[in-house]
Parts: sequence; C-alpha cells; structure tokens
Amino acid sequence: MRPALRDRRDDIPSLLGAADLAPFKVSDVEGAARTFPEINFQIVHAGWAYLEETSIMMERYANIFANLEMTFSLVINQPLMFAEIIGRMLFLGLEDQIVFSDGCNIVHPNPGLQAFRDFQMPRELVEGKGYAELTDEIKGKPLTEVAAIGADDLLDLLGIEISPARLKCAMLSHDSLQHTLTDLGVEQPQATA
Repeated sequence: MRPALRDRRDDIPSLLGAADLAPFKVSDVEGAARTFPEINFQIVHAGWAYLEETSIMMERYANIFANLEMTFSLVINQPLMFAEIIGRMLFLGLEDQIVFSDGCNIVHPNPGLQAFRDFQMPRELVEGKGYAELTDEIKGKPLTEVAAIGADDLLDLLGIEISPARLKCAMLSHDSLQHTLTDLGVEQPQATA
C-alpha cells in the first residue's frame, strides 16, 4: 500500500496514483512570449511553484507578468513564503511585471489587502538575501488613484475586445475593487456626464 502523502516535489499523490506535473509547468509560456512579443502573458498563481523558472522568464521577456492570484493569500497565512516570492521578483527588478490580484471568490478581499498594506519584508531576507524593502511605491498606487480607475480604463488595459456576454465577467475584479474601496472608506470620484 502506498503512503497517502509523500515528501517529493515531482510526485503529487492522488487516489489514482501520482499525477504528472508537466501540464502545470510554466516553461511553455516562454515560446509564446518570444513568438508574440506584442501580447502580454500572465503566469497565474505565480511563485507558488516554479518561482525560479517564472522569475527567469520574466527577466528575459518584458511581456511576461506574474499574476499573484491565490499567491496573494499567503500574505495572511504564510507571510514568510509570500516574502520569499515577492522578494525574489523585486531582487531581480521585476516590480513592473507583478500583477497584484487576490482571486478571492469565496472570501472578501479586504483582510488580504489590509495584511498587504501592513506587510514588511522580513529583516532576515533584506539583510541575508538583499531583498528590497516593500515601499508604498512598489506596493502600488495610492488608494485615491486606484479609486479613479474606471470601468473604461480597465477595459483599455485589457487591450482586447470584450463581447457583451463576457463583459460582466471581465468587470468582476473592478466591481470587487470598488466595493473594497468603499468598505475601506476611500472616497470615489463622481462620474461626469
């Protein structure tokens, strides 16, 4: 009988045996980024696994971005792991290629945003590995500037045509952001006619 859990990175246990990790690796993004430099690619859950490979590709290709969806949750439950991931990317000068997102579809994003606002790079990583401090500039725009991002701005950032059937899905992140800013008491600009 096989043990239920193993301590091997390349062997994920399942009821049917070990799962093949090849479909989860990030190396396939490199060829696409090289072939289509005008298209931006996001590695979702970036750094959770394959941090080194992700960071190297981001260094090589300015059109590869680390999307921290779900990785962002580590700021609450495993802040040292979050610090290692962010620290590595900042050490390599990749701050402009990090997309801060939370992927919170079950819980409210506010606890993660508050934890990130208060997050500081651990001293042992700053001194021991040379990782950068997390400044407000690196963390992002002031909340008043974020509040000013309108739905049209977000659609422009996407850079692709969104069909009416997909528009609601495409705007979920914007709607969540606006609700979170309201919960934080950030005054939002009034729409102009």
